[in-house]
Amino acid sequence: MANRSKFIIALWAVLCAPCLAFSQLNEAKYHGGSYGGHTSALFTFAADGMYIPLSSGWSMISSNVTPYDPELSNLLASVSPNMVLMKDVSGAVYWPAQNITTLDEWGIKNGYLIYLTARDTLVIRGEPVVPEITPIGLSSGWNMISFLNTRSITPGEALSTVSSYLVIIKNSDGEVFWPAYNINTLGMMRPGSGYLAYVNQACVLTYPANLSLPKSSAAAPATTISPAHFAGFRAKTPDNAIVLVTAHGLPDGAEIGAWTPSLLIGAGVVQMGRALLTLWGDDPLTVEVDGARTGESITLTCWDPFSAREQNVEYAKLTDGLTGTILPPLPAFQNNAVWHAELNAVPGQPEDFRLAQNFPNPFNPATAINFQLSNEAKVELMVINLSGMHVRTLAAGNKPAGFHQVIWNGRDDDNRPVPSGIYWAKLKAGDFTKTIKMILIK
Repeated sequence: MANRSKFIIALWAVLCAPCLAFSQLNEAKYHGGSYGGHTSALFTFAADGMYIPLSSGWSMISSNVTPYDPELSNLLASVSPNMVLMKDVSGAVYWPAQNITTLDEWGIKNGYLIYLTARDTLVIRGEPVVPEITPIGLSSGWNMISFLNTRSITPGEALSTVSSYLVIIKNSDGEVFWPAYNINTLGMMRPGSGYLAYVNQACVLTYPANLSLPKSSAAAPATTISPAHFAGFRAKTPDNAIVLVTAHGLPDGAEIGAWTPSLLIGAGVVQMGRALLTLWGDDPLTVEVDGARTGESITLTCWDPFSAREQNVEYAKLTDGLTGTILPPLPAFQNNAVWHAELNAVPGQPEDFRLAQNFPNPFNPATAINFQLSNEAKVELMVINLSGMHVRTLAAGNKPAGFHQVIWNGRDDDNRPVPSGIYWAKLKAGDFTKTIKMILIK
């Protein structure tokens, strides 16, 4: 009877495996779908392992299955034609072309940096990990960790057991979860991806049980606007630093560019008075200099959307985001540095009246509207719907010369949310009148 039961269970598993794989594929496509250029986000599961699509260049990866064969030459066989090297947080490497193997076996608790010369899919055969009984010991400082759950979840949910010690976590795309500043450009932690996590003391990370995960744990990352003026820098090298810029005196939509003496290495867009930048280091596997070298000084430049010109900015205060230590005013690039930079950037006196395009646009839930006055004037800034009906008065009365910003939160004068659609912002200032189109998406 027992043997018959085992046979029936085995037969059921064989018959249901394709259905299970299909179901998990759809789950993976929903929860692991690409955001902001993730290269290992669209993972898929099979009955005997997982598939991790990877782009050319550097990616940080992990698995939520225990490999049947953890020896790297066998585990990486599916990508071996395109793989150059793989390394862990300690610097141990697997570099077959150079016959260097200081990294022997895959560890399910570890994340890894891998370099491919072309797009490929890593296939890892193995048994699923039970995350709630697989604790990951973290040392004080940086740790390259795996993600063990079968569905994408928010960093707050995933890292709840170490929330008292976590300072920052980032992926290979330079996206971060930085709770002290309420920053989450990472969005979700995803199966197949590895992460660098900094904790301020040794602790133990335990992921939640898969069955206990909410069916909809999605929390969209903060809207990230790509810079348009400061563009063209090389991204996704193995080394990077994170800088949070508090931009006093800069309007939303302004861009901050970070430079070595000769090279643009990162940029960000000011949103609600601050910008988050990833500064990329030089890639040792490329001949050209494509990022900052260790010890190179970093300067910042601002592009003002009002004047459409660049200006240098000065550091008012520079703080180590990991330790809280005040740093010298001109930082030097170091891999995995985390800084909070407060800037002195005061735009010059405007020469005319101007209403800039709202930023971001389209928007949800709020957008910034910037205008400038060359002299004191009576101002009226209002929101109008497509029917020409008044929706909201955002500013009224005399305003001094200078730069001004108003935030519209998508509500009318009675503080009621307005529906999605097209709206107009109309500025009257003295004899000056201008209207811009805004798009609210919910």
